[in-house]
Parts: sequence; structure tokens; C-alpha cells
Amino acid sequence: MWRTIVDFYYDPTFGGIDAATLKAKSFAELPAVQSDAEFYRMLKRNVRVLHDSHTLILTPREAEDSRVRRATQIGMVFAISEGRAVVATVVPDFPAEQAGVLPGMIIEAVDGQAIDEAFFQRARTTPSEPLGSEPFGLDAADAERSLRLRAVRALLVSADGTTPRHHLALRRADDSLMELDVQARAGDIPTRESLEVRPSGIAVLRLSRFDSTVRGDLADDIEQARRGSRGLIIDLRGNPGGEQRLYEWLVGRFMTRRLPIMDTITRAGARRVVNTIESVPAPHPYLQPIAVLIDRGTASASELTAHTLVEQRDAIAVGEATCGCVVAIRHDYVLPDGGALRVAQVGFRSAHGRRMEADPLLPTIAAVPTLAQRRDGEDVVLEAAERALLAR
Repeated sequence: MWRTIVDFYYDPTFGGIDAATLKAKSFAELPAVQSDAEFYRMLKRNVRVLHDSHTLILTPREAEDSRVRRATQIGMVFAISEGRAVVATVVPDFPAEQAGVLPGMIIEAVDGQAIDEAFFQRARTTPSEPLGSEPFGLDAADAERSLRLRAVRALLVSADGTTPRHHLALRRADDSLMELDVQARAGDIPTRESLEVRPSGIAVLRLSRFDSTVRGDLADDIEQARRGSRGLIIDLRGNPGGEQRLYEWLVGRFMTRRLPIMDTITRAGARRVVNTIESVPAPHPYLQPIAVLIDRGTASASELTAHTLVEQRDAIAVGEATCGCVVAIRHDYVLPDGGALRVAQVGFRSAHGRRMEADPLLPTIAAVPTLAQRRDGEDVVLEAAERALLAR
């Protein structure tokens, strides 16, 4: 594991971390490891000190799920509203929906652990260990929401890649308590795209992940919007990214000429190599005003897209700060037992010199739904973007 990181990690300085010392520390911890679960927990903990969003260890189960684009989850997306952990969205056909969980429910406890102020205060001094290394936003309020969200997510992480069962206590809108046991299960991760033209003449393009299988549908959507909209909202909330080549193609649909949009940073031995990505403009680009909806789930290729459109097309970013998770892997390194190591081999720097990784994009217009708005299904982020585009 450490030989691969030392040889291929995109930053030869490892962000100022002494890789040799970390390697020695890993081997020193081995005698205390008594199970596969403890072994993977130790490996995950050690690679996280790189503070890199994409360099990570996958258990055999996680690696298999990733290869076939399958997620093992209970089917809830969490958020922080008014300081409380709440259900933001419920994934169709997963256990949470089947158990009657609704958006806006407050998470009171997970497996007997109360999610209260005391829990969040402890998270400040004894941080938990979520998979990945989400950086905090630059705004104090956003940083606080991020810390709380990380702490809650960590309670639902399985270190050995199993499908855990959780006991949840949720507070309904009528203040009654709902207690349930949910078993996480594996399910396919579909790529969803859609276009809606609202009565105002503003079009809304939704994309769940960057997968080239929907490129033709996206081309049709953008052409329809070009012919019949006053402005375009691109909803990238919760979009974890995907294929870099789809990012390059997509932003070209909004450019009138070829120009630098992003630098890539790779390694050649101990030397950093910087190359520039240029946009390839579409024959008939979309030229009306653009807004992008972002949140902490906006990462990787979707984050690249938001950055480029803000810098090159003066797009309005609406919502919450992005993940700040913008590096790339080229492939998985398979471990002897079927697990996998992912190493960030490509870093990014925006055309305006922004570092990208661990540097979240802050919204032009901050919009965070209240608890009541989540319960009512009111999309205040979308509404704020629509008002901004109509004003522009």
C-alpha cells in the first residue's frame, strides 16, 4: 500500500506529510490487529492522514460494490438544519423509504447514541472516522454544519464493509417519536438526468452523476433549453462526480471559443507535471444566464463543472459550499484479498488559480433550507436560483 502511494500519489511532497514515518507507524500497529475488520480500520485511518478525498482503502465488499456501481446503504441522505441532524432526502426503494421515513424527520439517536449538543461537542475534540476526508468550508456557519454532518455520517460507517443493521430514533413533524430497525442493503446506483422548463421560462437540468451513458440525453436536454428557455439551472446537489471526460464535454456546451479551463497536476518521478485542459466549444452553445445548485455532496467532476461555469460563464452558485473533493484516480489497485487501494494520481487547479482539493466552492447566494421547509418539500435553493436568473 505505502509503496504504491509513494510511487504514484500526485503530490511528491504528500502535502507536507512524511510518508516514511507513516509507513513505519502502520507496521508498528500491526501486532495489535486481531481481525480483518481491525486491519482495514487501521489502513483506512492511516491513509486519511493525507487529507485527500480520493486516496482510500476499500474492503473486498466495498471494492466489489464499487466495480458494479452498487451502494450498500439504508437509503437516507442527511443534512443539518437549525443545528439538528435531519433527513434531507429518502432514496426510493431502499429500507428507509419502506419503513416510512420522510424528509424533515429529526435524527434523535443512532444505535442508542443520542444526537444532541453534547454529542456534537465531543465530535470537536474526538473526531470520528468517516470514510473519505471531507474538508470544511471557509464560512464559519458552513464549517459547523460540515462538522456535525461528518459526525452523524460516521455512526453509519462499517469499517469492514459489511451491511450493518441500525436502530434509529426519529422525531416526526408532530413531535412524536418513531423508532425502527433498518438493515442496510446493496442496490444499483442509477444515473438520472432530466430537464424541466418552469412557467417562468427558466429550465432546470438535473444530473445525479457524471456517466457518459447519458451524454446523448444531456445533449438533447441542453438543445431543448437553448431553444426554449430564458436561463438554465444545473442542479448538481448530491452529485458525487464521475467521468472527467463528461465534465470536459459538458462545460463545452456553454462556451463560444476554445480557452483554458483547468490545469491537471501529475507526477513524473519526483517532479510535478502540469498540463492544461482547454474547452471544446459546441457548434451551438447555450448562451443564456446559468445558475448551478451546490451542496456538500457536490464533488469531483460536478465540482469541476461548478467551478468552471462560475469562472468562465459568470454562473451563479446557489446553495451551500461544495465538498472540496477534487482529485482523480486512474484505477483501483487490487489487494490480495480482493480489497482495493485508490490513489489520487491527478490534482486540479482552476483557470483562475484555485487549488480545488480541500478548497470548497462557496455559493454566490447562500441558501440553506429550514427544518419546516424540508418537511413541506419546499426547495428554497431552486427558488433562490430562479429569482437570481430572472433578475439577471
